[in-house]
This record gives sequence, structure tokens and C-alpha cells, in this order.
Amino acid sequence: MRLRKFVVLVAVVAALAAGAFVILHRKEADVRRERRDARLLDFDERSVTAVVLTTAGAPWRFERREEGWRLSAPVEDAASDEAIADLMSAVERVAVTRILEDPEALSAYGLDPPVARVQFEGVGATLDIGDSVPTGGGLFARVEGRPGVLVLEATVVSDSTLGRLDPTQFRDPSFVGLTSTSIDAIAARSRAGEVRLEHGGDGWWIVAPRRLPASEDSVARLLQILDHVEIRAFDDHVDPMDPAFGLTPPAFEIEVSSGDTTRRLRLSAEFPEGLRFATRDDRACVMEIATPGLDDPAFSPATLVTRRLSSVNRYRIERFVYRNGDESLAAERSGETWSAEGGATLPSAEIYTFLAGLLETPVTGWRDSSGSPAGAVAEFRYRLDGGQEGSIEFLPGGLGRVSDVPGILFALGGSPPRVP
Repeated sequence: MRLRKFVVLVAVVAALAAGAFVILHRKEADVRRERRDARLLDFDERSVTAVVLTTAGAPWRFERREEGWRLSAPVEDAASDEAIADLMSAVERVAVTRILEDPEALSAYGLDPPVARVQFEGVGATLDIGDSVPTGGGLFARVEGRPGVLVLEATVVSDSTLGRLDPTQFRDPSFVGLTSTSIDAIAARSRAGEVRLEHGGDGWWIVAPRRLPASEDSVARLLQILDHVEIRAFDDHVDPMDPAFGLTPPAFEIEVSSGDTTRRLRLSAEFPEGLRFATRDDRACVMEIATPGLDDPAFSPATLVTRRLSSVNRYRIERFVYRNGDESLAAERSGETWSAEGGATLPSAEIYTFLAGLLETPVTGWRDSSGSPAGAVAEFRYRLDGGQEGSIEFLPGGLGRVSDVPGILFALGGSPPRVP
């Protein structure tokens, strides 16, 4: 009897355990299904080989190339890597807030035909985007092979390219097509003349029409101007050589280089509303651009030339001799310690303050050194930690001469410093 009761009890416990397992399994399956249903699309972005965006019946094809994304149809053009990455991220992040399992006619939701269709080639995913939900609660959408009409959450839609599927927003919005921090050479030709800038280990230099040290601030301002040129419109089916665009000849020709890559830009004269027409050598279109601050003075050597006497890094100087009138000082650095010629230790902070004041003597202008005055009123000779040597002379009449800028006299806005 007891054995029979025990067997019955074990059977009941086993049945309860099995039932609990089934219920738990069903709950887990329901949770997984709800999570799956809440996702719009789930794919590996790295596997996407092309994105085809169709609006108003016209397909725009963006292909992944080795150098990045590129528009291949209906025209060839540079594409925006950032905008396409934002789109793919948005379709993976956006939540499906509601599923209409028994919808009305698809046309009632803007899905027949869809407002936009996005095909992600390489992962076999197709998304149709319809109208906005009348209550302002996101967008209607459909995924190929998935039943029902989906309602997409409003927040991700409004904060991403998913909510404004205009093909032009996936074109490269950059006028230059190079990041300003990677640019190492700039050349410009206009009716005012020609100028070329190059960046080296010791900063920016004007190398044409003659070699002059460039102002880091002025070059940074020029790069910022180029970086903020706004493309207002693309004209794809026109002849850039049509005189109506004012590009034959252009008012400006600009070359911008980064390593082995060079972008060649042609700009018309400015027309009303501060706009210009422009072309870029790797784009077939004519662009309508807004160019605040982009004018002849921005490329003038007088604007770009240094405003400090020398660009030498004071922390690289390991020995110097300075003479001003009857006073002089010879000093040498060992590690972080400065010593006078006789061996006395010098305050490092005082020496670096002196070097900064001397090297950063303000420059107000420059001219050729022909007929330059003789006899320096003060002279600074130095050696860098790499062994390079140089000198700076302060001349009568508020002029200065720097050894690494031969043939030039600088007009100075300050006097030579006193010997520390």
C-alpha cells in the first residue's frame, strides 16, 4: 500500500514538473517570439554589398567598394558612408510597436506603392516604408516575407535617415571629399594669382609664389572654410563646360591633397545669394554651393603668412647663444635641466618663457631682403635635439631675419627680449 502511494506521488510530482517545464518552455518561446516580432530587421551590416533605394519609381543603387560606398545608378557619384551606416543601424535599432495582422488595403498605409523601398543586397532583406501614422506614432512599414503591416516607433525614425529617405541625402555631402585633419597640401589659382601650401614636420609652409612660413591659425581657418562649404543642389545631366555655369575658365581652381589622393575643384564666380557652381574631379555632376568666406583674401599669402617670427619648437632647443647689445647668454640643456656656459643651473621655467617670447615675436609684414640693413642689434643662434642649427637676427628699423627663410625680411611688432 505504502509503495503504491509512493509511486502515485512520484507520478504526480513528475507530471507537475513536466507541466511546469512545458509552461516555462512556452513562456520562453513567447518571449523570444515577442522579441523577434519587435525587431524590424536583423542582419550583419558587414555582409551588405549594396543598398537600393527606390522612391517615385526611380531606383538609386549604392554599392560597397573597397574605398567605401559609391552611388552607381542612376548616376555615378561619391556616396556618404555615414548616411548609409546610419540607415542600416536604424533598421536594426527601430522597434516594431504594433503589428496589424488583418490590415486594410495596403494603399491605405502608403504601401501600394510604397513611399520608399529599401533593398539590402547580400543579406536578402527588403523593406517597404509607407505613410506616417496619422496620430504621429511612427511609420507604417512592411518586410518582404513577413505578414501584416508594421508600425515603427517614432523616436528612431525621426532621429535617423529612416524618416527621410531622400536619395540625395545618401550622396557625399562633403565639398572637398577629404577630412581636414588628413590634408597635407592646398593649391589655389584665381585671378589674384597662385598660392601653394604644404604641411611638413615643422608645420605649414607657403611654397609658392615663394617659400614663407604659414600661420597655423590662418591655415586652420582656411581648412574650416573649405570644410563648411554647403552643397545646395546636384545637377547630374548637364555639361560642366556650358558657359552658363561660369566654369570656363573658373574663377577659382583648388587642389587639396592627402597623401597620394588629390581632389581638384573648379568654382565659378559668386552669383546672387552668395552661391557658386562647382565641380570636383571624381564627381560627374555640377554642384550648386554656398561658400561663406571663400574668396581671394582667404588664399592670399599676406593672409596666410605667419604672425610669429619662428615656428621652431622651444622644447626641442638643446643649446643656444643669445646676444643683445653688450649682454649675452650661452645655455645648454641636459634632460630637463638648463645650465649656463660656466656650469650654473638656470631656472627652466624662466628659460622657456624667454624662448617663447623670442620665437613668438609678432610679425606684421614681410618683404624681400634686397638692400637689407647690416649689423644685428640682437642675435639668437640655436641647435635642436636633432642636430639642426639655425639663427634669428633682430635688425635696425624693427626688422627680423630668420635662417630657414632666406631672402625675406620680416617687419616685427615687438622688440628683441632682454637677456634673461
